Parts: sequence; structure tokens; C-alpha cells
Amino acid sequence: MDEKWRCPKFVLFSMVENVFSHNVSKCRNFIQISVSVTKEGEDLIFTVSNTGLGVSQGRLEELHYLLEHPRERDTMKSENNGRSIFNISDRLKLFYGEGYHFTIESEENVLTTCSVRIHKHFIDF
Repeated sequence: MDEKWRCPKFVLFSMVENVFSHNVSKCRNFIQISVSVTKEGEDLIFTVSNTGLGVSQGRLEELHYLLEHPRERDTMKSENNGRSIFNISDRLKLFYGEGYHFTIESEENVLTTCSVRIHKHFIDF
């Protein structure tokens, strides 16, 4: 199997694992996790959504900023430092360079969705 195909599998695993590490011990309610892989035009999109605790708007803005400015990540001192999200993004960058797009969207206590979009040029469909 092509080396480029292995990364999304591990990325999906990490995205699902992140749901458990941030929700299972803290949530008392049922959590629904959805995993999908879809083809849109010439892109492949990997999506993991969950109905867990979610991410506050302020924290989401901070994560987006730190995804775009990796050198500033070391300034974070909190227990929930986003390291797994950053590791996912960093692995994707190693495999695909600028040929991917990683997003995280969340509405606190409603839904969190992480998606990875990879262009066809970087993967054989």
C-alpha cells in the first residue's frame, strides 16, 4: 500500500481517540461519534464528529490561531493544550505539505467536527 494512504488511517484513529480523551470521563450523557470519508470533486474528506462537551468559542479561536502559528504553541500552559490536534495537523503537513486542509468546528455542548481535506493530486483514488 502506498505510504500516503497510511497517514489518513492514523489521522482518523487520532481524531476518534481525541473524542474519547476529552469526553468519556467528563460527560455523563451518551456521546454519538460519526466517522465519514467522502469524495468531493477531486478531494477526499475525512470527518469525525461528536456530540460531546464541545469547545468554547474562545478556545476554538485559540486553536485556529495556533494551528496557523505553530511556533507559538510552546507558550500554552493549560492542561488541555491541544497537543493531539496539533500532532494531527503536523503529521498531515509532513505527508502532504500544502496539499491538505484541516478544520475544527464546534458548538459547545452540541457538536464538534474535525475534517481533513486532501486533494486528489496527493492520493490515488
